[in-house]
Amino acid sequence: MTLSLKLIALATSLLLGSYAFAQSNTVDVLHWWTTGGTAAAAAKLKEAAKAAGVEWKDVAVAGNENQRTLLRTRVLKGDAPGAAQLVTDIAIYADQRDQLLSLNVIAKEQNWEKVLPPVINDYVKAWGRDYVAVPLNAHRLSVMFTNTKLLKQLGAKTPTNWEEFFAVADKAKAAGITPFAWGNRQVTTITFDQIAMSVLGPQNFKQAFNNGDEKILASKDMTKVFEHFRRLANYADKSQQTKPWVEGAQGVVQGKILFQIMGDWAKSEYVRAGMKINDDFTCTPVPGTAKSYQFIPDAFLFFKTKNDSSAAQLKLARALMDKSTQEAFNLVKGSVPARNDVDMSKFDECAKKSYSDFNAAGKAGTLVMFWGTQASAPRYAAMTDVVMEYFAKPEMTAEQGRAKLAAASKAN
Repeated sequence: MTLSLKLIALATSLLLGSYAFAQSNTVDVLHWWTTGGTAAAAAKLKEAAKAAGVEWKDVAVAGNENQRTLLRTRVLKGDAPGAAQLVTDIAIYADQRDQLLSLNVIAKEQNWEKVLPPVINDYVKAWGRDYVAVPLNAHRLSVMFTNTKLLKQLGAKTPTNWEEFFAVADKAKAAGITPFAWGNRQVTTITFDQIAMSVLGPQNFKQAFNNGDEKILASKDMTKVFEHFRRLANYADKSQQTKPWVEGAQGVVQGKILFQIMGDWAKSEYVRAGMKINDDFTCTPVPGTAKSYQFIPDAFLFFKTKNDSSAAQLKLARALMDKSTQEAFNLVKGSVPARNDVDMSKFDECAKKSYSDFNAAGKAGTLVMFWGTQASAPRYAAMTDVVMEYFAKPEMTAEQGRAKLAAASKAN
């Protein structure tokens, strides 16, 4: 090698070395998993980051609203974290093209387009072109938990439609058993959404709630949704209306309440109490939703950082989407993997059935993401306000509720 070539090689080596030195191997990760099972699930992600040679700098904030506020503040100040947990905010940050980190190279390497259902694949893209977030899971919303022993005591079977549900609820009420676990705004709105999913079907549900379709919002089926919701609310213990879902789960565990409708994360309360699937409780689709699947995802959105950490961020993205990571994380979290090709042999019966339904719905086009991730914040707030008002005012008719919901859907 000539002297000049040696000098060029040396200069190149020094340049690459200084670039590697300038690159930060630390990724600030902002999330709200701070307690119990959520913190344990986050620990699995940290282990995966460490194995990938990435230093995970934990920025944990109690409460998702607090985390979102901090994220907005940091982004506005030009000090965005390397990765931030989210369930609804991709659209908010998608306008800031210069701040989001493209993960396309990792998505191509791991073939995300093939291993993710279309609805999730589209969700984690910005501008219809660049992957900017890593999806971790799907939390099924349309789950009905049932106290098996109470059901047997009533001589009843798990209901698969609303008329069967109301018949069993009447038996429970006559026997002095609270038929259904009620609760705060989260419980009330999730319950309403699942009734709407079952009555409208997945496609009309998306059109009505995600897109504000006036024809569907004005339909007889939407009136039926309000009628079913009112009837269901009449079985609830109104003293529970300010309580979180966990108290409803405890009522089912204690044998005081027969049914609970809640996301699959509620399963952790039953398992923690020592209850066994089938022997003590079951987790089945909400009546009328067996052929569809409504879910809410957890994902990490990746930002360009003040001190360049893109190499470490790409390593982290690769690790988070790895099948073994998604298996370990979801075994603890109680959800199912976002990817469609994970080995489920270590999961319990509820999760296996949920994952089977998740993949079937993905292929059939009946996989429906929680509409709060699609609607604007004002529209979501206005429509859920109507649901709460309808619950609080027994004198409001189903037609009035439907009309108010249609009007609220126009909020921007």
